[in-house]
Amino acid sequence: MTDHAVPASRLLERYAQRHLGEFALAIARSGSSAVYPLLASLPESVLPAVVVNLPKGMARAFLVHSSDSELVRWLSEADLDSAVRLARLLDQPLRAGLADRLPARRRKDLDRYCSFPDSSVGAYVDTDFAAVSEAQSIAEAVQALDAPESPDRIPLLVVDRKGRLAGWLDTQLALLHGPDGSVRDCLVPIRPLKANTQLYAAAVEFAALDEPWLPVIDAQSRPVGLLHRSRLPDVSASPSANAPSVLTTLAGTLFELLAELPALVATGRRAP
Repeated sequence: MTDHAVPASRLLERYAQRHLGEFALAIARSGSSAVYPLLASLPESVLPAVVVNLPKGMARAFLVHSSDSELVRWLSEADLDSAVRLARLLDQPLRAGLADRLPARRRKDLDRYCSFPDSSVGAYVDTDFAAVSEAQSIAEAVQALDAPESPDRIPLLVVDRKGRLAGWLDTQLALLHGPDGSVRDCLVPIRPLKANTQLYAAAVEFAALDEPWLPVIDAQSRPVGLLHRSRLPDVSASPSANAPSVLTTLAGTLFELLAELPALVATGRRAP
């Protein structure tokens, strides 16, 4: 009788890959004393992706106790999105010290994505996206999606001949035009977010739209990735457009103190 049993480590890997968010949450809830042994038991194929989905403090604590060789290996071999999020968790001096030990292409990508401020959408962008040229045929676009390195997801972004975002591919239109149709004929324009857009502005943009994602571009209008609504941090505590500015609040406080100055001089206390 043939034994078809799957090793426990392989089952753990599959579960982590398919239920990444829930898996990371379960680890985070296990308590600080159990977190590190659990992480150490994970296959390295999923370890970086799990770490970056932990609470930031917990993730940073784990990385602090990791060796430089481990960090270099994870930054080099993890998928780009996990590598970027991992790199952003490291202190800048440490990240800079590891950079020369990374493959040139990966080092360039990490430099690009880590340059975005923490308060911008560029810091939360999903780098796992696919893009095709507007000059391609529908058949060529499908072939690009079938490539092993292509992410298994929609939307499919469309760029012009200079690599600038032109829109996204409407798959229903593509089916109507058939494989000989042009990507340009199935192009749907969309207003992107710039990578340096503040998170408050992105939240306002999402509130006005029914889209689960928005494309993000750099200063040259080239796609940086996708910002998913689910990845946008909670900015409900951020000041609204109608909230008084810091200067306005400060000015009001000063006027209150001036009004109470006579009482302060006479009694040494503010008026009740």
